[in-house]
Amino acid sequence: MCNSDITDRKRMEEALQYQLQYGKLVADISAMFATITTDELSTGVNYALQLSGVFFNIDRSYIFQLSAGGEVMNNTFEWCAEGIESQIKNLQGIPIESIFWTVEQLTKHGTINIPCVPDMPLEAAAEKEILQAQSIQSVLIVPMISANKLIGFIGFDSVREKKIWTDKEISLLKVMADIISSAFIKQQAEKALQASEERYRLIVENVEEAIVVIQDGKIKFVNPVTLERIGYTEDELYTTSFFKFIYIDDQKLVRNVYQKIFRGNKVPQRFPIRVITKDGKVKWVEFSTVLFFWEGSPAILGFGNDITERKNYEDALKKVHLELEQRVKERTLTLQNTNEKLLLEIAERKRIEDALRESEEHFRQIVELFPVAILGHSEEEIVFANTAAANLIHVENPQCLVKETLTDYLHPNDKDIFLEQIKEIKEKRAKQKTLSTKIISTIGMMVDVELILTPFISQGKLTVQIVAYDLTKRKKMDEEIFKANKLEAIGMLAGGIAHDFNNFLATLLGNVSLARLYKDDPEKIMLKLENMVAAILRAKDLTHQLSTFSKGGAPVKEVVSINRILVESTTFALSGSNVRYKLSISDNLYTVEIDEGQISQVLYNIIINAVQAMPDGGTIWVSAENTVFKAEEKERLLPLQEGKYVRISIQDEGTGIPEKLLQKIFDPFFTTKPKGSGLGLATSYSIIKNHNGYLEAKSKMGVGTTFFIYLPASNQPDHPNINKENILYGAGKILVMDDEEDVRKIIGEMLSLLGYKVHFAKDGAEAMRKYFRAGKTSHPFDLVLMDLTIPGGMGGKQTIKKMLKKDPAIKAVVSSGYSDDPVMSDFKKYGFKGVIKKPFKIEELSKVIDEAIKGDV
Repeated sequence: MCNSDITDRKRMEEALQYQLQYGKLVADISAMFATITTDELSTGVNYALQLSGVFFNIDRSYIFQLSAGGEVMNNTFEWCAEGIESQIKNLQGIPIESIFWTVEQLTKHGTINIPCVPDMPLEAAAEKEILQAQSIQSVLIVPMISANKLIGFIGFDSVREKKIWTDKEISLLKVMADIISSAFIKQQAEKALQASEERYRLIVENVEEAIVVIQDGKIKFVNPVTLERIGYTEDELYTTSFFKFIYIDDQKLVRNVYQKIFRGNKVPQRFPIRVITKDGKVKWVEFSTVLFFWEGSPAILGFGNDITERKNYEDALKKVHLELEQRVKERTLTLQNTNEKLLLEIAERKRIEDALRESEEHFRQIVELFPVAILGHSEEEIVFANTAAANLIHVENPQCLVKETLTDYLHPNDKDIFLEQIKEIKEKRAKQKTLSTKIISTIGMMVDVELILTPFISQGKLTVQIVAYDLTKRKKMDEEIFKANKLEAIGMLAGGIAHDFNNFLATLLGNVSLARLYKDDPEKIMLKLENMVAAILRAKDLTHQLSTFSKGGAPVKEVVSINRILVESTTFALSGSNVRYKLSISDNLYTVEIDEGQISQVLYNIIINAVQAMPDGGTIWVSAENTVFKAEEKERLLPLQEGKYVRISIQDEGTGIPEKLLQKIFDPFFTTKPKGSGLGLATSYSIIKNHNGYLEAKSKMGVGTTFFIYLPASNQPDHPNINKENILYGAGKILVMDDEEDVRKIIGEMLSLLGYKVHFAKDGAEAMRKYFRAGKTSHPFDLVLMDLTIPGGMGGKQTIKKMLKKDPAIKAVVSSGYSDDPVMSDFKKYGFKGVIKKPFKIEELSKVIDEAIKGDV
């Protein structure tokens, strides 16, 4: 019995000792966090994790914090016992959905106690995998809560052996979590407070009003504007009575207001007083006050505007008024003799003024009712505007524009020109100026206008009257006329296009028929297949040319040297003709970033025009050289940005182009040939413009015509000349998304031949389901080939946007027959790893797929 009592007492002493030790641990950690600064928080948290880990004899203690967006958890703090490997680097950016069970348990039940990790429930499979990867046998997780929301959790791992936590230990660890959570909340609050104080400090220091805090008759705070205006330093102001700086005649008024404010009586909202600056000058200040608390005690917050100039002006007016009254009195006797005449003159003047006022009012009514926008503008601001001007700029009424400036609503490129024209009118250097520009309204609408600027007298001052004609309707009418002309020209083109396509179809059908007959002769079959490929590519070029002109197709660019393209395009265009060519290419020619197919089409179009201009044969000179365009040459040279360019010239010996027609050769559908389409040069102009270059022509009758092409130089070296006809084989799993079954089949057959395993989806929704389902298996997709446009379904652009949110590492290639879509010219911007234009050969497909999978794009 005695031994039992001793044992019980010893247990009680050990429990008491444990409680005291834990109490000391909690007290030490609480005291540390109570006095710790924001900068020292990280050190404090690491120390608390170490103390907790040692006290509870665990292998690892750590903290996970929820990201600001609430999407991922990050391991932000960690302590490991000796011999235990750190895991903090491996536990960053864990998506919330991947640890859903843990978050749900912490939110609902508050604590997760797992004595044996292998025994975790099936719904915690993801968490179980993470824990077992770290060799954790037992774990205890305690939530960190702020404002009833989960902001993270504290975890305690046992790696070397299984551990069962008692209810008492769990309760003690919850206390530790609350202390650390409070420290994090305090840190967030202090950061928010510092940001708020910084905002108010910036406002006070940069406001144009003088700001003063007065307490117990002394100045407690002033802003920089106050110091600048009265010339005193802060030390001089803070150690002296506020009333010392008030002009003696105004001190009574100021003391009276001061006392009323503290009594809670009503005082004037603003009142003028005089203050004395350090150099003895007297300044008038319009003062306003409000009662508030400063460092826990009542104080006055004062705001002051310098009105010295205004008061001096008022005093001067009073003085002049008094002098005038005196002079009137002195001359009263003399004026009595001429009083009758003066009354008549006054009556006549009043009649004239009334007539003038009536005329001005009549003019104002006419201007107000005029359907065209009219404004009066000084050199600095708008002085009047009519309702039509308010409607054009989308403001509530014309008065909203007064004291504004029209440059606020002009296109940025035209602001300087507008101001220069205003100045010319004001200085009488011009009687009228015209400016075609764009007005950007308050709702962001851009309107084409023509501004007519003329001098105008308003209220006795020279003003510039601006009449703004809305060109929108005129442009719409021009566009309708252009559309009608274009439709008529397209009708004329239909026969020619049908003829070309019939030729292509005849070539295809003839070669197919012959290939069937040569079934026992592989060489002849191969020759016929190559003929069919050539016909298909010619049809592709024709459709691409029409697409480029009709939609201004954005080029799919790559950095190349223009040398090879010049030689190939010239040789191809002159094949079978009676025209020779001479080529001159400068050494070290700049590289250019171009769409090779589009630029080849430009060269082909221009050279074909040159051949047609020399029906009896002749010579074409083709040259390429480097040139630099400088800003000072802008007025006399070309509409190009400053920089380096490659200039290509193509000169023929033809009959030349008449000067009156030279300006029209790039117009859509303009042609001098009876059966010409007018697409060639218009398409070429569109292509060069889309390359940020310039195309011009110079001609002399009887001598010939020279076309000049300017292409911006690239800073990148030429890509190595890879043989595009080589087939690159590979291995992997590819998902093909296309709405056309025949297209899916042929692409799938190509990819299978290249060594890839192929799966199919008819739209974006099906592609997403298959891709993410495969991602959960051991055989995910290596790449997705997406059609850009899916009629009635989700196409490549929308699909890649959604898939990137779930899998930022996805590899995808976009494919389309529409080269004008911006996705095709800037595919990387939308998240794609590669691009390929339809139709394509297996050699092109193999190269794009290989580069996208290997990451060589």
